[in-house]
Amino acid sequence: MREELKRRLRPRPLAARRLEGLAKEHGALLPRHYWELGLVANWLGGTMGLHRQEYEPYFTAAEV
Repeated sequence: MREELKRRLRPRPLAARRLEGLAKEHGALLPRHYWELGLVANWLGGTMGLHRQEYEPYFTAAEV
């Protein structure tokens, strides 16, 4: 798997510097720091709703 990925992936120094800067600025690198998502959806039925609050540190929460 590693060898296959090495063949397909290339270094992106500008992207790496951007992510390093975001990690330094925020003290961590979370999806909400680099993704501008319009929507993150998941199924909250059954017991999954118990885990909803665990998403909030990673994504900006909005009630709909």
